[in-house]
Amino acid sequence: MKEREKNNRLLVYILLIFIIFSSFSIFLILIQYKSYEQKLEIIYQLLVSGDNIDVTAQILKGYKIESSESGKQLLETYGYRKNQDALYDDFVRSSALVVIVTFSMFGIVVLILYYLLIKEKKARIENINEIEELLKCMINTKESLPPKNVFLYDEYERVYESLRYVRESLTLLTQKLEKEKEATKALVTDISHQLKTPVAALKTSLEILEHSDLSQKEREEFMNRSIEQVKGIENLLEALIQISRMETGMIEIRKENQNIFDTVLESVNRIYVKAQEKKIKLEMEAEDEMQQLVLPHDKKWLCESFINILDNAVKYSPSNTCITIRLIKMVTFLRIEFEDEGMGIPKEEYNQIFKRFYRGIHKEVKKQPGSGIGLYLSREIIDRHNGTISVFKGLEKKGTRIVVQIPYKNN
Repeated sequence: MKEREKNNRLLVYILLIFIIFSSFSIFLILIQYKSYEQKLEIIYQLLVSGDNIDVTAQILKGYKIESSESGKQLLETYGYRKNQDALYDDFVRSSALVVIVTFSMFGIVVLILYYLLIKEKKARIENINEIEELLKCMINTKESLPPKNVFLYDEYERVYESLRYVRESLTLLTQKLEKEKEATKALVTDISHQLKTPVAALKTSLEILEHSDLSQKEREEFMNRSIEQVKGIENLLEALIQISRMETGMIEIRKENQNIFDTVLESVNRIYVKAQEKKIKLEMEAEDEMQQLVLPHDKKWLCESFINILDNAVKYSPSNTCITIRLIKMVTFLRIEFEDEGMGIPKEEYNQIFKRFYRGIHKEVKKQPGSGIGLYLSREIIDRHNGTISVFKGLEKKGTRIVVQIPYKNN
């Protein structure tokens, strides 16, 4: 329908141009015919005038030449007929030339319009093809986007840009879904791996209890082993639930302006009993102003992340050692250091210990119960506070120093 309307408009334009050129051609012909008649009047005057020089002077001076019927009649006696003379032939030839030139120009203008129409149509088809290519790329997000050409109409360009935006959004969404799919696969693999060992051990203990002739002492020992395995599975499942809730966004970090010293102190108090059992001393180093420092954080979850860090420090430190917690005020963030005097962490593992289910390669680490989830959860919680967590050697080149940095303001 729009194409037909455009063709109709073109026909109207051509008709208007034809009328303009035709009117101009008729106007020129009328001027030439008027000139032809003026020439005849001059000849008539010269024939009847006794003084041709005077008539010629008057003509050159621009005086009006009056019609002379007597001069016309005189010529007719010699067989002259109007519009049958050489001057009229010149007029006819000039008029024919005007018509030819005028309609030649009209033809050229029509051809130019037709050429522009064809060029516009071709460009429009190219633009539409480009938009179609983009739509194909939207279906297959792995294909690269076609190069952007110059668009004939702004409307096409706006459509193209909108489609590009939709395509990029779909690409990002697809990539996000793929990452989530891979993360889910990895999580399922990790869970199955983590559950495999305690479940197998529990199964073995139960089979021995069911089918073997055991003494009371042996039965109690295998029963205790079974209970320990059940506790391990229970702790692992609880940690997995926390991971699942954290990664699916079910755990919402609600930051409020609260005293950060109290949060750190609560984490120390909650790990105190476990440290006392191993005769490990907990020390806090902080200037007095730190006890009044307020910054935005979720007390419950940030305390949980600190507990995980301290729990690891107690677990992997020998008895009669010390764990030091330092609060250091920096320009734009609070620096919290957790330093122990334990076995330390090899430098090549610095980028590994915050990964999900990572336990380390030391035999001493393998001996200790654990799922490798604590530091992973700590990193996730601290990340959601716009903070950072990193690991270093202790200040005395022994043990481990975990450094947490929390900004004073929300980003």
